[in-house]
Amino acid sequence: MELLYIKEYMITISILNAIGILNSAFIVAVNVMDLTNGRALKSCDLMLLAVGISFAFCQCFRLSQSFLSYVLEDFQAMMYMLRASFLLHLWSGRSSIWFTACLSVFYCVKIVDFNHHLFFWLKLKISRLVPWMLLCSVAQSFVLTIPLFWYSCEESFQNSSTNLSSCTTVPGTQLRYRKSHFIANSVLGVSLPLLLGIAAISLILISLCRHTKRMRKNASGFCQPRLDAHLGAAKMVGSLLLTYISALVAECTALWTNSSLLIFICWIALAAIIPAQSIILILGNTKLNKVFRTFFLTHQN
Repeated sequence: MELLYIKEYMITISILNAIGILNSAFIVAVNVMDLTNGRALKSCDLMLLAVGISFAFCQCFRLSQSFLSYVLEDFQAMMYMLRASFLLHLWSGRSSIWFTACLSVFYCVKIVDFNHHLFFWLKLKISRLVPWMLLCSVAQSFVLTIPLFWYSCEESFQNSSTNLSSCTTVPGTQLRYRKSHFIANSVLGVSLPLLLGIAAISLILISLCRHTKRMRKNASGFCQPRLDAHLGAAKMVGSLLLTYISALVAECTALWTNSSLLIFICWIALAAIIPAQSIILILGNTKLNKVFRTFFLTHQN
């Protein structure tokens, strides 16, 4: 990225990171308060807690990565710190995407109503599967990050046999990474959660249509709470799905374009993903929404 955009980039991501960190801290604080008050966390709340923690770590690592190059004077130390910060940011970011995908699947399994033995089994077992889903998300994100750690050394690019056109540069730093590893990381780290999100919202919408038809036939309002649950889940999962698509498009565009302005826009869009997702989760979750409204109205008055 050209120096022309560095200042704008730093200011913009600082604002976005501040918003993201505050929202993530709110999600974590609400669930931690339940634990401190002796209330056991439900499976959904446990997933939200994991999402909030991963969001907070991702934003902190992104912010530190952007400022390290302006603080450290020793080039060698700076490169190692930048690499570590960026890879931790990437790991926590990929984990958060998988966590939100798992959350979408959880809402889908809990809400949809299909007469199939697989859904009956999942409804019974999903609460027990949640810790394993979270653990697998962290593990696979870590595995995807390893190749970028081993093949990201700036010195190897300076020595030269490496073709710089096959590399991509991280804005605000001197780090370069092989496009092939970035593509593999993007496909497995974003595309697969995207497919899970598409599957989840598709099933929710199908179940919503069936439920609406049954309500019309019965001409009864007793099913209204279930209909509201369907609509709420569809809105939240659909909104998260849009953020997944935006992240994938922005990453692919940043990898293949040579325009500094377009790269700047793509990285800003990526920086806005987590703040947007945290807002979606706060507004879409009943408990978080209630606490947020109570907190906002209390301080407003």
